[in-house]
Amino acid sequence: MVGDTIMKRNARSNLACIFVLSAAMSACGGGGVSGSPGEVVETKPITIGASLGAIVGARCEIAPVNNPSNVISSGFTASDGGITLGVPASTGPVLVTCTGGQFYDEASDAFITLTTPVRSIAPSNASRVAVTPLTDLAAIVVISAADTDTIDDTDINNVVSQIGSFFAVPDILSPPQIVNSADDLTTLSSNGAGVYAAVLAGLSDIGASMGGGNAQTALETLRNDIADRNLGGEIPRATIDQATNTRADAGGNGGVTRAEQNRPGRNAGTIAANPTGGSGG
Repeated sequence: MVGDTIMKRNARSNLACIFVLSAAMSACGGGGVSGSPGEVVETKPITIGASLGAIVGARCEIAPVNNPSNVISSGFTASDGGITLGVPASTGPVLVTCTGGQFYDEASDAFITLTTPVRSIAPSNASRVAVTPLTDLAAIVVISAADTDTIDDTDINNVVSQIGSFFAVPDILSPPQIVNSADDLTTLSSNGAGVYAAVLAGLSDIGASMGGGNAQTALETLRNDIADRNLGGEIPRATIDQATNTRADAGGNGGVTRAEQNRPGRNAGTIAANPTGGSGG
């Protein structure tokens, strides 16, 4: 009788440990999680960096770009605008959408409610994904240029590269340096993440110049501008460069920013989309 009691207790203990381990692996986005009965789904982590300045408390959802209504992972961003979510390892290109929460607005040095969803579109091998006004523009171009079931990594990388070139950001899918206070703007790094943060801060300043708006104002203007797959009509590239350099100088990385902006062959504003099986732009 005593032996039977001990065996039952051990069985209950082992089941509890299995449950805790499975839950932990699911939350971290690593290892495998249970799918249908008897199925183990291998997962991979995707780290999201949401920023206009840092977007705090936003709900971020990941869906396959070829099935955008099928949300496969979601969670809320932390104080640095970041969150790591797990998705099935077989997931191809993804659409990331962040809604709600508040973002740090550099021009006003205040947190402002995010009233518009901000999106990103990333290829199948992405493990770190920025969600910013620049990635939102990329999502608009790629999705509007093709039926979602024809989008592949080549389409995404093509558009991402062109938009990055226009704004002089080396890689718009790599998260920018975290900015959630005025102090952060005085310590911008001299790498691509620092340049990216300077561009976003410059867009905040441009938004403030539009009747007292903010970074969301600049984003809406850029969305209207790219509807014809051309940038620079609503906000000239020279205006963006000047605003970026002003912020970069304050952070000590203006030289790096200008070097990228003066790169030969930099995109002048025409964003050509070449979806698989579709027409270019």
